[in-house]
Amino acid sequence: MQLKPSLKASLLLSGILTMTGCSSLSLTNLFGNDELAADANWVLVPIVNFSPSTDADEQVERMMAVLTPSIGLKSLKRPPDPEIESEVGLLDDANRIQAAKEWAKSQDFQYSLTGKVLSWNDADADINQPAMINLTLEVYDLKNDELLWTISGSSEGMRGQSVYEITRPLISSLLTNLPLKTN
Repeated sequence: MQLKPSLKASLLLSGILTMTGCSSLSLTNLFGNDELAADANWVLVPIVNFSPSTDADEQVERMMAVLTPSIGLKSLKRPPDPEIESEVGLLDDANRIQAAKEWAKSQDFQYSLTGKVLSWNDADADINQPAMINLTLEVYDLKNDELLWTISGSSEGMRGQSVYEITRPLISSLLTNLPLKTN
């Protein structure tokens, strides 16, 4: 059986997409044409974790800290961990974020990089569910608490891939859309 060239290309493309997993990006650029100074004082404010995984936020924060130099961000500092007295998880997150913002403002940081983990699901072979991640990254101007940039994306792995394996490339893809002005 002879296949038409366009059908061959379609089959090849769908095979490649199946092998590489699926991901999607949703870009919202609130800047217009403005760029952010890569050499400004940047701080990584804790990520909000809406997923059932207790350490998804910490995993994303570590990946972001490692990946930001590759996009030209000169320095991304992490705030000190606050002492938290609450035993309620969501209050702990709110206290951590508030303490980080206050510390960053007192240290004269210009921009904060933060985000939200909306879903973080590892693969489940029993129900044939692939690993999936859905997250949002945000940049705020700390001088006036203005949201300057936001981007959302999701990624789905292939059989056998962990959520960590699909999260790192997703974060990298999202960060490459950050409108940085490098000197």
